[in-house]
Amino acid sequence: FVSFGNCFGLTAIYFTSGAVPVVSGQLDPARTTVYYPAGSTGWPATLGGATTAPYVPIAITAQPVAQVAAPGATVTFSVSAVGTPAPSYQWRKEGVELSGSNSASLIISGAQSADAGTYDVVVSNAAGSVTSQPATLSVERLLPAITWATPAAITYGTALSATQLNATANVAGTFTYSPTSGAVPVAGAVTLTASFTPTDTVNYASVTKTVTLTVNPKTLTVAGTTAADKVYDGTVAATASFTAATPTGVVTGDTVSLVSSGATAAFADATAGTGKAVTVTGLGLSGTSAANYALTPLDLTANVTKAALTATADNKTRLQGTANPVFTITY
Repeated sequence: FVSFGNCFGLTAIYFTSGAVPVVSGQLDPARTTVYYPAGSTGWPATLGGATTAPYVPIAITAQPVAQVAAPGATVTFSVSAVGTPAPSYQWRKEGVELSGSNSASLIISGAQSADAGTYDVVVSNAAGSVTSQPATLSVERLLPAITWATPAAITYGTALSATQLNATANVAGTFTYSPTSGAVPVAGAVTLTASFTPTDTVNYASVTKTVTLTVNPKTLTVAGTTAADKVYDGTVAATASFTAATPTGVVTGDTVSLVSSGATAAFADATAGTGKAVTVTGLGLSGTSAANYALTPLDLTANVTKAALTATADNKTRLQGTANPVFTITY
């Protein structure tokens, strides 16, 4: 015969043989269908006004997927499952049931760092329950947008200032720079780094940005150098004195010396004249700060005087009354 009971809120129906239940079914809450184990026999097409159908165990066909979200975003975890009767759902975070989260999708609005963690869902029906694979939610802080144009080139000896250290951000916060304001960078391509710390550290992360600053060598002039006058000799060779020569314009505290051992001087041409240009090449610099400097070309002047020309005639004789002889003159 058939008897009725209650099991987990559902009405249980038992086929019995004597006092021992042989097989049981369950009446759905709407009391329209009686579900019985698949493979069992003897169930009529209808029972007490309800239709009968075999129940099918839960099978999850699509698992929830891990999510990465920005603060304030809406996150949706979803699961797909089949089974008879229709599945019911209970979402959990870290194994703890989430009240009111009983559908195939879990929606988290305005995600914050406190929402980060591992989620799963228990899918159940009369045939039993299955727990989904875990899915993690990571709530990552937003990265502020930093704007920093490449600064114009400067000359060695120029201290860094707000002219170069002028990065901006799209959110409130504080910048620190390396090298710092007031530092004097060496000549060459110099990397400037801006480190930004947002005021809102809950929703925004700290970021850095770099730009490359070109630092040109500072040009030095040479003082105390003279070129010697000479008498025309048919060459452009000139003589310059570097005994008192010193580079001028060196930044205070730098060590720079003039190297003249390989220097040569030359007139523009070999002709005689006054105030003729003398070009000096081969000068160099030494010292720990020499790489930060370049020498301005050294142009001097000197005189080339005309050379004395001596004419020599050979001796000749003539007899009285004869023509004068032809003299030969050599120089």
